[in-house]
Amino acid sequence: MFKQSRSLAGRVKGLGYAVRLNDFKLAQRFRMGLAVTLRHLDEPVRDDVARLIDVSGLWVRNVGDRHKNKREIQKLARDIVPQLAAQSRAERSSHD
Repeated sequence: MFKQSRSLAGRVKGLGYAVRLNDFKLAQRFRMGLAVTLRHLDEPVRDDVARLIDVSGLWVRNVGDRHKNKREIQKLARDIVPQLAAQSRAERSSHD
């Protein structure tokens, strides 16, 4: 799972980066990657990643307040990455 956590964190960061660049195609690619891994996540992180996927979908489709959605995506991405790191550390320490 450690490798998966890093990959997932990379996707979350990548989505934030794509949104910052206003790159719709790249954002959509990261969203699809996140959606595939969603069912393998534990509860608190899963909800945040699901919210990130939902809000980024609105941003990609240009629905609602685009600037507000962009800020929310960036905030969610900043909040999720440390959660994934903590989850990864906890999993590694339980295996030691």
